[in-house]
Amino acid sequence: MKTRILVVDDEKTITDLVGIYLRNEGYEVQLAYNGADAAQAILTQEFDLAILDIMLPDIDGFELLRTIRTDYTYPVIMLTARDSQTDKIGLFGGFCGRDSGIGPAQRAKTTIWN
Repeated sequence: MKTRILVVDDEKTITDLVGIYLRNEGYEVQLAYNGADAAQAILTQEFDLAILDIMLPDIDGFELLRTIRTDYTYPVIMLTARDSQTDKIGLFGGFCGRDSGIGPAQRAKTTIWN
């Protein structure tokens, strides 16, 4: 059985590109372009990993993470363009627990918080 990954981002180009890369690596991928579709997928399907954008127009990534953590323990990677110290503290401060956050793509290095 293939590893199932949920990818959520309102930037369709980013979501589609991540999906292509993951499928090329042999993963089964479910794409969602907004929080409502992602929440529906979380409640009705099983995943092994979720990649969530924090800044979605309807339900933000933090709320989706809360929904996941209500019933599931699979890993979650938080994708964000945010780079302020407050945002980092929110991720480090126990909100995400063992989940990871990846900083803005335009930075020279990728930051992984764990």
